[in-house]
Amino acid sequence: MGYTKSTLLELAKQNFKIIVIRLDNRSNSGYTLDNIDSVTVYNLSSFKFFEFFKFVSNYDPDITVVSGWMCLKYLAASFLLRLSSHKVVVALDGQWYGTMKQYFMQFIASSHLARFFYSHAWVCGPYQYEYGRTLRIPKNNFVFSLYSAEHKFFSYKRVHHDNSSTVLKKYRLRFIFVGRLSLVKGIDLLLDAWRIFSASNPDCELVIVGRGSYKINKNNLCNVLLYDFMQPSELIHLFASSDCFILPSVYEPWGVVVHEAAALGLPIICSRSVGASSTFLINNYNGFLIDSTPSSILNALVQFSLLSADDVSSMRYNSIALSKRITPYISAMSLASLL
Repeated sequence: MGYTKSTLLELAKQNFKIIVIRLDNRSNSGYTLDNIDSVTVYNLSSFKFFEFFKFVSNYDPDITVVSGWMCLKYLAASFLLRLSSHKVVVALDGQWYGTMKQYFMQFIASSHLARFFYSHAWVCGPYQYEYGRTLRIPKNNFVFSLYSAEHKFFSYKRVHHDNSSTVLKKYRLRFIFVGRLSLVKGIDLLLDAWRIFSASNPDCELVIVGRGSYKINKNNLCNVLLYDFMQPSELIHLFASSDCFILPSVYEPWGVVVHEAAALGLPIICSRSVGASSTFLINNYNGFLIDSTPSSILNALVQFSLLSADDVSSMRYNSIALSKRITPYISAMSLASLL
């Protein structure tokens, strides 16, 4: 993804030689890591099982980061590297939900088998640290800031100095949702709240950007604009013309889009289920922290609509300030600190 690419670019700038072996047969992303100095990309599918071990062993990496850590090839290579005391870092972007898979991993950890596969963990934030501790990873073997928005791209100053970023709106306030259209994102809850809110606030607008299995019926909705999935180069202009970002997810392990919105200077309304809220949202400072319920969403919409222009401006400034808690450089140096 773009945020991974930005971190790799920062590592490359520090003269690290990087090899990426991507799980290409499961990728749904259109991003590519080709044509980056000091970064060589291979497809995992191009290696036979034992060829992969030989390749990894001959490369002799100083640090190995494993993200697809349920992949047998990755696990076997991790085991091989740990036998020779190499540093193997598991990338954790999930939260503890008590699923069967997580309980299985916890069992593996409790039997002390986990140490044969990885030595450290690279996590997004505190919720991921909490999950990592259930896997018996020593607390001193964690580094943070796994994901970062691309600050050079998602930049308030850059976008607002670009005349093409002006997207005209005819409403007083524009709220924007960006994400997959599915129940786990809370899109149905948002629309339930919007039906009530828009009835008494006809001067406000909701923009929804994304695609998914949830079908939205616009017939009983007022002042709702629907957009299909957008590339970031298109999306930032729509962000720039909006007043508040909203993400009421029921399930959201992290959510880089929250970081992107904050970097673009948007006040934020998001649920406690969103992992990134722990880092990029302070309640009543740069937005509102909510529960994933229509009533909580509605209350936040009303609260925001009653803010003065100065209050909204302050929230914009505060979002930008919080967005600097993690940058691609901080992300890269967090990993490099393990050397």
